[in-house]
Amino acid sequence: MQFLKTDTEIFGGKVKDHWWRIEFQNRGSPHLHMVVWIKDHPSVATTERIARIDSVCSTAIPPETSELYELVKNCRIHRHTSTCTKNNSVCRFNFPRSECLETHVIDPSSNEFIYNGGRICVLKRKSEDGWVNNYSPALLKMWKANMDIHSCGTNESIAYYIAKYVSKSEPTNLDGEVSRAIQQIRREETDVSRKLFKICMRILRERQVSACECVFRLCHLSMRDSSRKTIFVNTRKAEQRYKVLKFNEAGQAAGYCANIFERYEKRPAEHPNNICVS
Repeated sequence: MQFLKTDTEIFGGKVKDHWWRIEFQNRGSPHLHMVVWIKDHPSVATTERIARIDSVCSTAIPPETSELYELVKNCRIHRHTSTCTKNNSVCRFNFPRSECLETHVIDPSSNEFIYNGGRICVLKRKSEDGWVNNYSPALLKMWKANMDIHSCGTNESIAYYIAKYVSKSEPTNLDGEVSRAIQQIRREETDVSRKLFKICMRILRERQVSACECVFRLCHLSMRDSSRKTIFVNTRKAEQRYKVLKFNEAGQAAGYCANIFERYEKRPAEHPNNICVS
């Protein structure tokens, strides 16, 4: 991520914001979902924006003499699988895709927008490239594996993309187990917090975790990150808030660690306009 933030050629500008999350497929392989915001990017549907999209994204099979040729043939050619026709007899990823003479932006209220999978931009494509999925030549050279890339033209499309993968649900085979656990535990004579704890433990016990995900968690590898950070603030009454014990060199409890409320209360009273509210 640090490289992408410092390089200005890959996306045609400097990355000013980002969000990403690691997701594990059914077979356990990790893959990355990412959104980047480019500084001073041109407005949608302008010739400058179209030119930048064409410089970043491609749908073409490169010449056989190119170092990208084998990568595109091996990683970017769509091949039908059972997931393509999961709910229909037609490929839900719209392959093979139609020829397009030039890259253009489509109306979000049009049928073409729906057919394009909610993507506001249609990339130029030759008739012989109908099976090629979108890729970035620069990123593919470095990544040397499967990837996808497209331009988001509206705030709504960005919010939809992030919400889709932030809140992606667990496999449906957990539904029955969770339902049975709720029915069993709700009959127990105990408080609500204890019941919720038991349900959570049941879900964790039944959830299948791949070897790749185990490695990520055991090695404390990051599974999500964004350039915008948040801080949790406990809004309960002071006597109901949790505190962290502080220990001396002898290992004995010696009061409590300072928290966000105490740091706020100790702010200097002078020059309040030069101090942030947090």
